Amino acid sequence: MNEDTSPDWSSSTWEGARREELRRWRKLPLSEKLDAIDDLNQLGATLIAARKAKGLPYIDPNTKERIRKRAVAEDSAKYNSHKNPS
Repeated sequence: MNEDTSPDWSSSTWEGARREELRRWRKLPLSEKLDAIDDLNQLGATLIAARKAKGLPYIDPNTKERIRKRAVAEDSAKYNSHKNPS
């Protein structure tokens, strides 16, 4: 039992972890890669829709334009309908 049991630390750096990630990606079959890309695309669309709904800034995927944060929109008619006694 003269086996080397020391751990492989080559993946413990940023560069090593990136190499390991790429190695695992290369091993995936094409169908799984396409499924992963579709899933990520759907996740991106969901996140953009959520940011739009909250009025937060986002980058339009079609134009690559940064859409600014929407200003708070108040319903002025709601506040003006009640006349305050002077």
